[in-house]
Amino acid sequence: RLAFKFPVQVEDLVRTVSEFESLSSHGLINGCVGALDGWLCRIRVPSANEVKRVKSYFSGHYQCYGVNVQATCDAYCRFTSLSVICPGGTSDSKAFYASRVYNLVSHLPGGLFVVADNVYTLSPTLLIPCSGINKLNQSKDAFNFFLSQLHIRIEQGFGLLVMKWHVFKKPLEVKFWQTTLVIEAAFHLHNYCMDKNEYAAMVV
Repeated sequence: RLAFKFPVQVEDLVRTVSEFESLSSHGLINGCVGALDGWLCRIRVPSANEVKRVKSYFSGHYQCYGVNVQATCDAYCRFTSLSVICPGGTSDSKAFYASRVYNLVSHLPGGLFVVADNVYTLSPTLLIPCSGINKLNQSKDAFNFFLSQLHIRIEQGFGLLVMKWHVFKKPLEVKFWQTTLVIEAAFHLHNYCMDKNEYAAMVV
């Protein structure tokens, strides 16, 4: 029951689109089946015996060591897919294209899409905000607002995960090969907590 369930079947796609549409003011954005983002899970400095390139796990942006986690969630902040295969120094966009999450998103039927932020690349199945001078345009600024109403769900999902499982509030102190196991276990347990409404007061 705790398995990640990215919508694939027609009935699941229809339900998910409806759920995200209900989050969009006046139902203006229709066709969304997931929210995508990356999350850096901090880890202790891996040894040369554990990884081939220790430096590749260092994130210059966050100034710490970690692994790049790519995930999608539904309208209720339940994680629907997860990929933990890239070092922390990998950009979200590059980690996404290397992940199985990319295969799920790229094979969505026409008219359906996942929302992300603008570190990713726009495609028929991946919607991102307008950036640069484009966002100064009133209609495109409005588009960004409506898109953020949906994308915020994945940000909330990561926030709830870290808030619930305090092990992520500092670098994971486990053997490197156990890192993915700990992350996957926490994400599954997060979905369990969502199903039991343990986060009900936190998700609006």
